[in-house]
Amino acid sequence: MVYLLLFRLPRKHPAVVANLADLAQSISIMPTSGLIFTAQASLEPVFLLGLLVTVEDHFQIAHEWFQQVIDIPVRSSVSPLYDALVCIQRWMNNEISVPAPNIKMPLTIAERQPWWERMVSKVQEKEAEILCLT
Repeated sequence: MVYLLLFRLPRKHPAVVANLADLAQSISIMPTSGLIFTAQASLEPVFLLGLLVTVEDHFQIAHEWFQQVIDIPVRSSVSPLYDALVCIQRWMNNEISVPAPNIKMPLTIAERQPWWERMVSKVQEKEAEILCLT
């Protein structure tokens, strides 16, 4: 998240993709049922992975985690959050442009595209009843 917010790096930037790969690996081994699964498991990392994903394998990991937890109804907040994520994924790539990873970014952070801020504004506009990303 620091790369995205503080440095304004795009989702496809190699540093961001590398961090998302680490996050995806962590999520892939998180239990979704059984004795060591807890209803207190944090949804935020899984939601953020699904929100920021640019690699299909990472999308599948987030999607599978949500589906497995939804199938065992221990948390009422999971299904609406997943539904909102699916809606966001439908419009995100079309409405929030992501520069190609090979495009040279401005050295000054202030000159970089504020895509996160745009995305949060769009989410507030379209998904206000479910999410608050501020």
